[in-house]
Amino acid sequence: MYPVPNRGPHPYYGNVVNSNQINYQVPHNSSNATHNYIPHNQFQAPQLLHNNVPGNVMNDSLTEYTLHINSADRDFSTYQNPFSFKVTFAPGNARTIGGSQFPSTPGPSILRTFKNMRSLKLDYANIPRYNSLLKEILDPDDYSLLLSDFETMSESSLVTDQEITVGGSTVIIIYKVIDGTDRKFEFLLDTGSGIDYNESYSLHLIADESQYFNRYYIDTSSDLSTDRYYLLNINEFFNNNDLATSNETQQAFAVMFQDEVKTTHIKLDTEYCDKTFKISELENLTRLTLSIANDLGEVYDVQNMDYNVPITNKQNVYTTDGNGNRIVKYASASRYIRHPLHTRHQVQLIFQIEVLEPEIDKIVFA
Repeated sequence: MYPVPNRGPHPYYGNVVNSNQINYQVPHNSSNATHNYIPHNQFQAPQLLHNNVPGNVMNDSLTEYTLHINSADRDFSTYQNPFSFKVTFAPGNARTIGGSQFPSTPGPSILRTFKNMRSLKLDYANIPRYNSLLKEILDPDDYSLLLSDFETMSESSLVTDQEITVGGSTVIIIYKVIDGTDRKFEFLLDTGSGIDYNESYSLHLIADESQYFNRYYIDTSSDLSTDRYYLLNINEFFNNNDLATSNETQQAFAVMFQDEVKTTHIKLDTEYCDKTFKISELENLTRLTLSIANDLGEVYDVQNMDYNVPITNKQNVYTTDGNGNRIVKYASASRYIRHPLHTRHQVQLIFQIEVLEPEIDKIVFA
């Protein structure tokens, strides 16, 4: 063991313990500067411009945020079912890494994440009343003149998104796919009492050999108001401290009952649909994987939707012409009943969350 040399007192702080003074070896504003060392508990902060900060500067406060979630904002190529989809918080943008293309995160999404979430509460829920379209196969012989014109009229004459006459009937073509003699049309048809937006027609003519002609309309027998209650499942928060005689009910985040049955939707009662987390187990909110099921735990779906639809307009029901006159956009999600984003088929949810956030404590009245 080597002896430790005695280097003497520290040149700056050697006298602090004994005399509470700091002697600078190098002159500091004077040839022989001496400054007092002030213990932390004796330090006096300078006067603030507004004397409104207490001694305990930092404080944790609960901030409330509202989350509006609409299934109409989802990417239906990823989430076809409006009753089952994932909400992503702080989604990623499309990017290229090492020559590989990475797409953006599919919607729906919320632009930021939340850390240290104290509570999550379902404040509002609205679901479709009917969740099925019936498919009726029509006899082409009953519409021979209509189908003949669809087969022979020029492509330029078969314009979309406006009323035209085909086979003596008023028709609004939603979209068309024409490849020579292979022709496909999705359209609305006036059968004598005006256009009914709660139904649509699909026609496929294949090289003069076969014809597929179908009608789709709301199936009123698929009335969800006949169910006893409804389950909201959130995969990230399935343990809600609720006990039930049914495993499906116990694992659900919320059990919802009917509050008001409307023509197209059902407003649900969201009382007691919340979860509060322990201070030691605060949650971070980065995604919500949602699904809505019946009282047996079976997730709802909507039948006979058109997932090949090329229409991207889901909000603008009206547009204007060159003179500023309003024109109805028939080829939109609000008019085409088979569109996956049609308003009749959508789910709306509103959540309230409380997040524990640090801030500088302030005295309200100084």
